[in-house]
Amino acid sequence: MTQTPHRQTGRMTAILGVATVAATAAVISFSHVQALARTAGEPELTAWLLPLSIDGAIAAAAAVVLADSKAGRRTTLLTWLMLALGLAASLAANIASAQPTWTARAVAAWPPIALALGIEVLASMSRRSGPVAPARPETATSEQTEPSQASSLASSRSVSTPTSPPAPLPASGPSTTTPVGPARPATSEQLHLVDKPAPVKPSRPATERTEDDHAIEVIRSLDQAAGGQASRRTIQDELGCGASRATRLATLARTDARSGQTGQRSA
Repeated sequence: MTQTPHRQTGRMTAILGVATVAATAAVISFSHVQALARTAGEPELTAWLLPLSIDGAIAAAAAVVLADSKAGRRTTLLTWLMLALGLAASLAANIASAQPTWTARAVAAWPPIALALGIEVLASMSRRSGPVAPARPETATSEQTEPSQASSLASSRSVSTPTSPPAPLPASGPSTTTPVGPARPATSEQLHLVDKPAPVKPSRPATERTEDDHAIEVIRSLDQAAGGQASRRTIQDELGCGASRATRLATLARTDARSGQTGQRSA
């Protein structure tokens, strides 16, 4: 709150006036309290310190009252009590030191009364010219929320705008697909057949097959002549081959012979 030059001049005049009253009251109170202390038989040091304690209490309490009034705070009861006791002590000392006439007592009582009134005048001026109350939060809040409301309104409009439906798919002819039933789970045999195909026996050359077939016929003849199974040594001597080939051919000849006999019996 900006004060006009006229109001500033009036405030400074009031401050100077109250300061003059306070200085006058302090000097008069100091002399009267000092004289009263000496009359009461107090030592010189006490006579000097007693008025200082009274005037100091009044000054301290008055400063707190003015500061609270300027800040818009309530002054505590202890501060008012300190101010009242200081003014009362100064008033009592002035009256007690005056001549025993009503005029002298009235003149002696005036400085502390004027000081009390001056303090109240400055306090009321400070309360009227206190700090400007801050702007209400509703104003700032409304200014801040207007852009957010506008943005939310725009977003809601964009959301509520209907979008064009998707284009329909072209109609197709009647479906000729035969519905397929649920797939049957593959059995373990089918999985075995798929995972492990039957091994293919390597084909032997035609020349080797002819020699093996002839050797097998020879081994069968030897078995028939021996009335059982001919020895490997006999097969080696007859075929002129090694032991491993003789063993392999004998196994083939006797296996084929057994399978043929089994087939004849079953037939």
